[in-house]
Amino acid sequence: RYRLEQFTLSRSEWCISRQRSWGVPIPVFYESETDVPLLTDFSVEHIIEIFKKHGSDGWWKLDDQELLASEYKNNGKTYRKGNDTMDVWFDSGVSWTFILEQTKKKDFKTIADLYLEGSDQHRGWFQSSLLTSVAINDKVPYSTLITHGFVMDEQGQKMSKSLGNVINPSTVIKGGKNEPAYGVDVLRLWVASSEYVNDINIGKNIMSQVGENIRKYRNTARFMLGNLNNFKYNQLVEYEELDLIDKYMLHETYNFGKNIKIFYDEYAFNKVVQALNNLSNVLLSAFYFDIVKDRLYADHITSQSRRNVLTVLYHILNIYTISLSPIVPYLAEEIYDNYKNIRPKENDSVFKLGWYDLDEKWNNQLLQQEWNTLKHLRGEVNQLLEAARKDKLIKSSLEANVELYVNSSELLHLLQNHDLKSIFITSDATISSSLEMIENSSNNTLIYTKKVDLSGGICKIIIKRASLFKCPRCWNYNAQTEGELCKRCENVLEIMNK
Repeated sequence: RYRLEQFTLSRSEWCISRQRSWGVPIPVFYESETDVPLLTDFSVEHIIEIFKKHGSDGWWKLDDQELLASEYKNNGKTYRKGNDTMDVWFDSGVSWTFILEQTKKKDFKTIADLYLEGSDQHRGWFQSSLLTSVAINDKVPYSTLITHGFVMDEQGQKMSKSLGNVINPSTVIKGGKNEPAYGVDVLRLWVASSEYVNDINIGKNIMSQVGENIRKYRNTARFMLGNLNNFKYNQLVEYEELDLIDKYMLHETYNFGKNIKIFYDEYAFNKVVQALNNLSNVLLSAFYFDIVKDRLYADHITSQSRRNVLTVLYHILNIYTISLSPIVPYLAEEIYDNYKNIRPKENDSVFKLGWYDLDEKWNNQLLQQEWNTLKHLRGEVNQLLEAARKDKLIKSSLEANVELYVNSSELLHLLQNHDLKSIFITSDATISSSLEMIENSSNNTLIYTKKVDLSGGICKIIIKRASLFKCPRCWNYNAQTEGELCKRCENVLEIMNK
């Protein structure tokens, strides 16, 4: 806005006539003896009717008398047509009149939602559109201006045939000699990932990285689709019945969905991609999916705990797919095609769904505060578990148990409300309110300890080797006898065999 304002304020008068042999003619006549211009409603309306029949070339092809309105043919004066053409910026600058006529939006705040062009158009189209619309309607023709940079090669050089660094979009999509075919979605994602107001780079390495992002989106969706196989809409669980971690993921999904809409409305497509990457790689793959795999794979297929997860996965997948669709439409349509039958009488295309609605119940700020503490604690526990793996004391986090000792009832209450062993992905996790209990411990299964300051109190973390045996079904070290199932898996198989 500031840039356009400065260019407009500093400009001189605008001469809209050009002396060229091509272009849109200015429909003006001149009195032969005096050179006084003739440009009236009558003369212009007559020319409009001629242009409707013959096009603007009629100005050059037809005789002057044919072009002159009848009101001026017998007034004792002779006229000759002008040879000047319109400045091309005037041509493009009044393009809004066509839209106004087509939409019949006579009472409008702005004609167009968006004008998009390169930054050089602050001197050109942006300005000519503004001047003509304000002059005629006293209103701007657009609500938003977006300027974009130019495409450079991987080293930031301008593309040029002489340098041999020109990349054709069709080569990216369809492939070429020694060039992989990435498809339309990868090209679109590359554009959306870029900070387009600046010059952007393209090259083999860059497109390969973008292709990797598509693969991650596909894998994220595949995990959800695989687990939702045979799931039906009537099996969805009410929000109030969900586990706390499931409610927390819906809270994160609420924030994601809200931000995605804001980013799209602001044309901040690179922020959309960043949010999609964060949801895919951080919140889902590296967090929620890891935590709920035990429930998905080891709990009974009809259990409440498993249905809770599937309910959350369904809601996430729906919002995830719709959020992807404007940028990677082919992938979004493919994903939707594989879960649309979950809901009866569903639309046959993701693009017929409309945008998603977010349930306000999902917005749980209190749970967010709790999970800020839990994520901090989980990060500290993971550091100790990783150290144990590096020291070859354990191979998997399931070979460990976690003991927590806290010094405040507030922190104790918070931790007791959550399934900590699932959060840590360990075979067991216990909590005590005494920090001193461990000081004199001689337990030879002790591996690591660490004291951490958390919101609400101090927590001492103790990592020990799991004391029980590995269950061959769920791999948790909760079996009482080597080679035997743990109690949870015994119950599941008992239900399955009934």
